[in-house]
Amino acid sequence: MDGSVCTVDGESVAPLFAAGNAMAGPTGMVDGGGGRHTRSRARVRKPRRARGGFGRQAMTETLEQRIQRIEDRTAIQDLAVLYGYIMDERDEDGIRKLFCEGGTLRSADGVFAANGIDEIVTTYLGRFKALGPTNHFTHGHVVRFDDNDPDVAHGQLASHAEVVRDGKAMVVALRYQDVYRRTSTGWRFADRLMSYMYYTEVTEYANVLGKELRVRAYGDERPGDWPELLTKGRPPTWLKDYLP
Repeated sequence: MDGSVCTVDGESVAPLFAAGNAMAGPTGMVDGGGGRHTRSRARVRKPRRARGGFGRQAMTETLEQRIQRIEDRTAIQDLAVLYGYIMDERDEDGIRKLFCEGGTLRSADGVFAANGIDEIVTTYLGRFKALGPTNHFTHGHVVRFDDNDPDVAHGQLASHAEVVRDGKAMVVALRYQDVYRRTSTGWRFADRLMSYMYYTEVTEYANVLGKELRVRAYGDERPGDWPELLTKGRPPTWLKDYLP
């Protein structure tokens, strides 16, 4: 299989999922798939970064090392853009080239949790069956490298998607929180966690944007995952890791 098992600081980055989780199946939803869903009850161990943090580039780096980081950052940002094209074109082989063999795919609301490349592919194939045309596009992408492992990086990506689901034109505001791993075939996703600010019909956008229950993808009304200060009553802890 074209893939690579991902480890960080000697441990697999794959979260541990209990049996019977709510991973999206034949009608699974990823970035807007179909079917009704319940929250996953599986306990997820978040991928941890290596001791010492990331993003604090040492002043003693050589010019060659600094150039390598520029090249790595460009490759990771390309990976994120290619993700959108592969989703829109329903490219199963492409999915296998995006993720590590032992990678994970999760949603912040607990609707799905896929562990390993085969489960990830199954999740996306279920999504493709439920969706009409889609258009994924990316915005700002912040990448930080792990200071203790040159083959590991972390990222926050802002994104939107235009999708047709259940015959309805919908718009989605997404964030992706990622762990990337360098493999023998280039950078890949070791873990991808997606969350939604809103997921609503195009015709309802103006009415939904200011409401608490902004996610309308499941046949009901649910809270958006962010801004966390409004949805959870506290600022996000992860943001500090990306600041100087």
